This record gives sequence, C-alpha cells and structure tokens, in this order.
Amino acid sequence: MVSVFLFLVLYSRIEGERRIKDFYNSGLKNTIVKRSNWQMRVVTFVLDNKIKIDLSGSEMKKFDLRIGDSIVKKPKSYIFEVYRKRKNGAYYFFREYKLKPE
Repeated sequence: MVSVFLFLVLYSRIEGERRIKDFYNSGLKNTIVKRSNWQMRVVTFVLDNKIKIDLSGSEMKKFDLRIGDSIVKKPKSYIFEVYRKRKNGAYYFFREYKLKPE
C-alpha cells in the first residue's frame, strides 16, 4: 500500500514537471477547452492543442482563466497573454500572467 502511494506521488511530480517543460518550450496561440479540479487542490486548464496548465495554491486565486479564453505565448517563456471573448465574438486583451515553476 505504501509503495502504491509513493508511486502516485512520484508519478504526479514527474508529470507536473513534464507539463511545465511542455508549457515553457511551446509557442502558443490556443484556446482553453476544458477545466478540471482535483479535490480543489489543483486546477488544470486544457488547451485545444492538449497542453495543460496546472494551477495550485495561491495561483488558483491569482489567475482568472476561463473556458474559451485564448492563450498567446512565445516559446521559451513562462509569460503568457490572455484574450477574452466579448459577446460579439471579438477577442480583447484581458491580462498577462507569469506561470512560476516549482
């Protein structure tokens, strides 16, 4: 039982590091298509290209992201811009964020 727990902890740590690396290396111009919560500890936003943005702790409160937001980011950067859609369908610049790796 302990080995299963240790495996899950190790797996989630490795997976989180891989997601941060994928996010950092990718140039993005994509839309958030899905949001999921894991026991209110981690919120994951999935982009239409399958890149995932995981937020936990204080980041969950600081980042105002929604399904339908457009994410624009240059490669090799943690800084990204969020564009939000108006009722008429046009996007406007909403905010810039910096995802901080652990």
